[in-house]
Amino acid sequence: MKKKVFVITGEASGDMLASKLLRVFEQKNPDIEFYGVGGDALSNCSNFNKMFDIKLFSIMGFFEVIKNLRTLQRRMNDVIQTIVQMKPDLILSVDASSLSKYIVSKIRKYEAKGAFYGHCNCVHYVAPQVWAWKEKRAKSFANLFDKILCFFDFEPKYFLKYNDKISCPVIGYTPMDGLKGNPEAFRVRHNISDDNIIISLLPGSRKNEVDSMLSTYKSVAKRLKDKYQNVVFVIPTISFLKDYIVEAVSKWDVDCRPLIIDGIQDRYDLFSASYIALSVSGTVVSELSFFNVPTIVNYRFNPFTMFLVKMFIKVKYASIFNIVNDRMIQTELLHEDANAEKIFKYADDLLKDKELYSLSKQEIAHGLKKFVLNAEKSPSELAYDELMQYLSL
Repeated sequence: MKKKVFVITGEASGDMLASKLLRVFEQKNPDIEFYGVGGDALSNCSNFNKMFDIKLFSIMGFFEVIKNLRTLQRRMNDVIQTIVQMKPDLILSVDASSLSKYIVSKIRKYEAKGAFYGHCNCVHYVAPQVWAWKEKRAKSFANLFDKILCFFDFEPKYFLKYNDKISCPVIGYTPMDGLKGNPEAFRVRHNISDDNIIISLLPGSRKNEVDSMLSTYKSVAKRLKDKYQNVVFVIPTISFLKDYIVEAVSKWDVDCRPLIIDGIQDRYDLFSASYIALSVSGTVVSELSFFNVPTIVNYRFNPFTMFLVKMFIKVKYASIFNIVNDRMIQTELLHEDANAEKIFKYADDLLKDKELYSLSKQEIAHGLKKFVLNAEKSPSELAYDELMQYLSL
């Protein structure tokens, strides 16, 4: 009988990580079947059967989650009932720590009532960043999951502190795993001249993020276009946001209206062709760093969420690239600083000052060394090995 894995993702970054792992399974063990919650990236994997779309859970921010709590709980309970009925051989949750924790905690209760054939193995892929905020979250994760896959070697100790029997292997930083881009192909595909400077705009992978930043990027793009006639703006997006973003940018002035693209490879071809980027904080900042793109990182919370962030967040920076390097390599303009005036200033500096631009790229290249795991296998291949400990036929 074929082994079945139920996958839980809650946002685009987790969807992308899971798809990289499933492609390793496609090559090495195509008989294992995957089901669950996914988006565009997982949908392109031949071994994945999407039962719930990721957009159902794509909400960011404490206040925003509270406002939609009843709807979210109903959707999560639908996922839980599906898992109970399916009785998979393994539950794999990827990122989305709050969503994953809620679902697995409920599954453990069903397990205690005899709803499963003994113990249901649960693996969480991407250790929650307990070192950044709410360190005590490590206790609940350590006691819920059988294995937590870690990006960095400083992470396992937080979970082993509460359960010395849990497995916390370090596999390396998967978001940079297997990234490839073709800048020439991107320009040809979209009829962009070599004389044009490409600027990526990334307002987020959730609707509330897009609502927060897109109007600001509109203002910045207008000012940059007025000063630099050869700039071209491009927004990479995902399927469930594409129509929304296309409608929003249709109201921009024609001369600064961005090209909208989707698709994984087109996204990375864009990054390889980009001169600079304006981006909401997230995994995408690390991806842009991999392609050596100077990036101005932005994020805004509503005032109540911002109050909680200031109370509980322990790290100095928002993007993992800066956090791991313990210095601001990629510029961060957050909260009240994430305004059009300041974003334009930093973008303008990078465009007009060649020496500053070159120095920025050198700093990014140096910072990347902290993300390279010297191993014969890629992070996704190492993750595959860890899962196969539970899935051997």
